[in-house]
Amino acid sequence: MRLGGRRSAALRAAAVAGAIVASSALACGGANQYDVTVRFNASVTQDGMDEVSQVLRSFDPNADMILAESFPPTGHVVLKTDAPDVCQRLSGALEGITGVQDVSCEPLKKG
Repeated sequence: MRLGGRRSAALRAAAVAGAIVASSALACGGANQYDVTVRFNASVTQDGMDEVSQVLRSFDPNADMILAESFPPTGHVVLKTDAPDVCQRLSGALEGITGVQDVSCEPLKKG
């Protein structure tokens, strides 16, 4: 299952991640990559998952989070971005969304 976006979720995410959007570069071949896992809790809603998707896309417009077919779901995505302090900023933005239990983010080694 792929996570889609909705206009209302995009507006909420823009408020949370406005500074991120402004400093994010478009994903390109030389961009840094980050392995991100989002674990949701039982109170997650579709709106919450859509909001997470919009925050992820504020770092990488091509981000496509894959959800595990379980409940509560776990999402996984590899972000490509040259934005600074990605993991710290991403965790701060996502952990404030209702339904998000925790976030893990690690840079992938280039090679």
